[in-house]
Amino acid sequence: MSRDCQNTANMEEIGRVTVGLSRCMKPLYIYHCIRKPGYVLEFSLRRDDYYRCEQCRKFGKMRTIVIRDSAVVAGTKHPEDDHHADCQAVLETGKNHNTITNNNKAKPCKINTAKIGWNY
Repeated sequence: MSRDCQNTANMEEIGRVTVGLSRCMKPLYIYHCIRKPGYVLEFSLRRDDYYRCEQCRKFGKMRTIVIRDSAVVAGTKHPEDDHHADCQAVLETGKNHNTITNNNKAKPCKINTAKIGWNY
């Protein structure tokens, strides 16, 4: 058995993500926790394939994970580790997530056109 196969066999399951949209129509990934079933964490696009935890951002901490092709890429830390001390996963049904479906469209953010100089 190759070394890579041995490492993958011993790895902890990472979890699954569902794609959604933030209020401003930006990609939002909802991570379904493995260690706390029924709870989720929200990750928004930071740059490229790096997504930032929304709860940690509110507390001034940077906790990112890598997501490619709607799957969490295995890194050195589990996605549920190393968050801010006050960052808590929320109940899956306790928050209104705007997942991408035909029936559920997220509302776009309002733009103050006076500051930008657009005349409508």
